[in-house]
Amino acid sequence: MPGSGVRPDNVAHILDRTNAREIHASCRTGSQPVAPEAVALGFAAAPQLDVTSEESVARMVEILRVFEIPPAG
Repeated sequence: MPGSGVRPDNVAHILDRTNAREIHASCRTGSQPVAPEAVALGFAAAPQLDVTSEESVARMVEILRVFEIPPAG
């Protein structure tokens, strides 16, 4: 399963070249700070949390739909 660095701007190329049927992508766009108290109390593992881009996920889904196999029937 292709992953690590898969983004909306390269996913079509990856699927076309590999014939993969699945991908892994975080669509991460950065990070946001976490309150030190949340880390100290165990509610967060690190002082920064990754942020997922809703726009990147939507673009990725739109591109992936081109590669869907239609249902048999």
